[in-house]
Amino acid sequence: SHTCVAELSDALADDAGDVDGARRVLAQFLERKHPDSRAYLSAARKLANLEHANGDLERATHFYEAALDGRDVIPPVGVFLDAARCAIDRGDDAGARKLLTRATRAHRTKGRPHIMLADLELRRQNYEECEQSLQAAIKADASDGS
Repeated sequence: SHTCVAELSDALADDAGDVDGARRVLAQFLERKHPDSRAYLSAARKLANLEHANGDLERATHFYEAALDGRDVIPPVGVFLDAARCAIDRGDDAGARKLLTRATRAHRTKGRPHIMLADLELRRQNYEECEQSLQAAIKADASDGS
């Protein structure tokens, strides 16, 4: 089951320090194109996060895209945020903006995508867009946990 795969990959990476083993377990799970979309999404996100933490931004991007592939579930807001951080780390502000915009549409009540978008617009000196994103963040549910 996907819970076992997640626990095994966590144990390998965290407890045993075997990041390569965790990668193998997750990659094998993804190769099987598991029919449970949530399980597939979870494994792809875990693998993307491992690659991102390891500095392999291209592989991380590949797995974030797999997690956001539009299967029959809306990915949690955190997947969009993780993918946007990876895009920013790659120097792809346009890609990050696109991901954050998708997150605001998929999760209209979440504040964090609006805040990240405001920060991105501020760094690009797009002050009007920054202000609009901050206004949207203020209107978002403060108790959403994002």
